[in-house]
Amino acid sequence: MGKNMSRTKVELLGLLERVVKMYNEEGMTCEAIETELRSEGYDISRESIRKTVKKNRTIARELEKARSETEALINTIRANPATDVNEATADFLIAKTFEFTKQIEEVNFADLPELADFVKKITKVKTDIVKQRMEYKKVYERAKDDILIQLQKALEARPELYEQIFNVVSVMEAPGE
Repeated sequence: MGKNMSRTKVELLGLLERVVKMYNEEGMTCEAIETELRSEGYDISRESIRKTVKKNRTIARELEKARSETEALINTIRANPATDVNEATADFLIAKTFEFTKQIEEVNFADLPELADFVKKITKVKTDIVKQRMEYKKVYERAKDDILIQLQKALEARPELYEQIFNVVSVMEAPGE
């Protein structure tokens, strides 16, 4: 179903992410990577490592992107407790799921129901959060209207004071959670 691409020996040995990390994050040369992997018993050439590094520079960018997204998510969680945390987490998982599905080269029908179920559940979480936020704003607006009605009755003898309070209260918006 998917297209077949030639895989380097690094990929065949399952060392792809490790080699990319060693090269990009640890600043190791292809020769140093070869030496280290050979010391661990891997039969691998410097040329295979060089091809992998060249072919997978985009993986390094994706790892950096994932790291910055994770950092942004953590910062959001620290700064905004409550539903914002849940929404940020759901958005992050939705984005990662989308990226994952774009990279699928072959479809394993046994895994499809699990993926579909996850997408369905995370989408429901997102929908529920949005509904909860909308309901929160409706309740806030109803409470604000009720307060204004009570103030109008209580301040019948002082319409100028009511007007001042009305001007302040009527522009208030529900605070973020």
